[in-house]
Amino acid sequence: MTLLGPIALFGLLLVPLLVIFYLFRPDPKRSGSTTYFLWAAAAPDSQGGTFANRLQNNPLLWLQILIILILVLFLARPSLPWKSQVPRSQKVIVVVDRSASMACGGAFEKALAKAEEAGESMLGFKLTGSTPEVMLIAVDKNPTVIVPFTKDLSQYNEGLNQLRLSEDDLEGMRPFFQSLLKAHKAQVWLLGDRLPEQLHLPGLQFTSVAQTGETNVGIVSFSVNPPEADRGQKKPFLYARVENFSKSAQQRVLKLEKLSLDNPDKVQALVLERSLLLPADSGQTIVEALSATRFQVDSNSLFRLRLEVVGDQVEDPFPTDDQAYTVVAPFQSDKIVVATGPGVQSSFLLRAIAASSGVRVAKVSDLLQLPTPPVVDLLLAAGEDTPPSKLKVRSRFILAPAPEKGEGKVAKLKLATDDAPLVSESGVEWTRHKVQITDKTPPAGDETVLLDSSEGPALTLSGLSGGLPTLRWRFPLSYSSLPLSPGLPIVVGRFIDTFSRASTVPVNGSLTTSGDLLRPVGTAWKGELLLEPFSNRPRKLYSSDQVPAEASLVASPPVAGFYQMSSFQSKESAPIAVNLFSYSEGRLPRQYEDQAFPSDFVTEDSSEKPKEETRYREIELPFLILAFLLLLIEAAVFLKRGRP
Repeated sequence: MTLLGPIALFGLLLVPLLVIFYLFRPDPKRSGSTTYFLWAAAAPDSQGGTFANRLQNNPLLWLQILIILILVLFLARPSLPWKSQVPRSQKVIVVVDRSASMACGGAFEKALAKAEEAGESMLGFKLTGSTPEVMLIAVDKNPTVIVPFTKDLSQYNEGLNQLRLSEDDLEGMRPFFQSLLKAHKAQVWLLGDRLPEQLHLPGLQFTSVAQTGETNVGIVSFSVNPPEADRGQKKPFLYARVENFSKSAQQRVLKLEKLSLDNPDKVQALVLERSLLLPADSGQTIVEALSATRFQVDSNSLFRLRLEVVGDQVEDPFPTDDQAYTVVAPFQSDKIVVATGPGVQSSFLLRAIAASSGVRVAKVSDLLQLPTPPVVDLLLAAGEDTPPSKLKVRSRFILAPAPEKGEGKVAKLKLATDDAPLVSESGVEWTRHKVQITDKTPPAGDETVLLDSSEGPALTLSGLSGGLPTLRWRFPLSYSSLPLSPGLPIVVGRFIDTFSRASTVPVNGSLTTSGDLLRPVGTAWKGELLLEPFSNRPRKLYSSDQVPAEASLVASPPVAGFYQMSSFQSKESAPIAVNLFSYSEGRLPRQYEDQAFPSDFVTEDSSEKPKEETRYREIELPFLILAFLLLLIEAAVFLKRGRP
């Protein structure tokens, strides 16, 4: 219980004032009496005469104190908080789906119960506040107005009792809902088992009453990006792809949070919050500009994207893909610099991944010719020679020498030509939009296998002969997890190409280097790779003196979260974010078409978003009735005793 008017509690100060008034009031005059035989019984009263006896023998005082207490509680407006999805509007149109599909799993009965509960909360008796007008409409193939706008709860419930299931399907309703949203300045609330894609309209609130079980919704892609002038983005923006893998429409609240680097459990700011309506077996691409007042990236920043279940919908049975993390470097005009020393060649794969990640790749010799060389974030060296004194190097990875002839089993090597197609300068399409998630179908003729798993190809590359290069992740049929991150440390593992070996050292996870890679450069890192949870007691997930070049992809953490990665060569560690995207047995993510930014992604939806909120049901009436009854009792006592 809570109080909506707590200032009324100051009225309790009247209680001590009333007691003081009774204590210091003059004693009434009494006439003499000769009833000597009553003195012994009256002695305690006549000898005491204390304040306590005065209060104890005054029922009118206690009644007046009770009246003050009850009136104060009445003015303080005690209320009971409750969660509600009922739209807060003066006019609400409740639309109940009565199509044939609502007969499954008792969905129609659930919709009626939900509509009845909504009518009670909106049209029930209220002592204060205004009551909205509610209209009831039933839809199947054709809409039917059951109850026009009314404030009468009995009329609304009578209309609900008249609703019956139909044998028609819910189709072709988009023009009706569009006209309904335009004609009435009201909130339209649809209760049904699914939300067809054509009804995904701004201003339409949907609550699913479908049979529970299949409610898996997950984040497929997530990144926080600096402003991009060529994309028309003048502010930092969020990119995310959310998929609904269930057979019924789902509703989620998307939250982007900025976390503390020192304490990842602490939320520094809620950057963005948005409600999502996801049609059955479909997904949604979110591109949202971020407010500069809530979004500040002046140093390495950790962000988390979360999906929250709304209202009484069932919790997601696969919560591992309901949150994703990313580490964002400070937004600046200069790109991250990766330098290649003598004996290290940058292959097509290195240049493509570097360009797609906003990284500048340059030779050490070219950097030394500059008057003021930039700080090198990562130096790829072919030997253990000391870096030039003119260069400031933050981290260094040493490649083992290339194998001599006859050493190492190389199945196939494919050299990259100078005219090999590269991604655009920003590389956004290649890493974000042109990454397809497919099933276990065999690779096509133009696909090059980059990573193999124990169950077949895991990562392939196509489109080299013409068109835009496309990466395809192929997930196993069973549970799988793959850490992905746009941050530099994860990309480091992909920078270093390696020759193919028939037998590789098994490490954490099932991914190994493939038998068909592009230009070989070295064999492995010489040093130690640590992937540790960011906590007071870090735990090593993988450690070895010599690891494959794709080790940052192979070492799969057990949970999504914020980690630190460090090397044996340097005491410094770099933050990375690891996201685990999971899918249930036999339910794979669909292969969605390549897509660019939607044409209307800049426009903001100003309509009222469906959102669960806390409301209050006031319980003042019982206190008012009780105070009135006490006044009647006090009047009766006063008349019975007479004036003292």
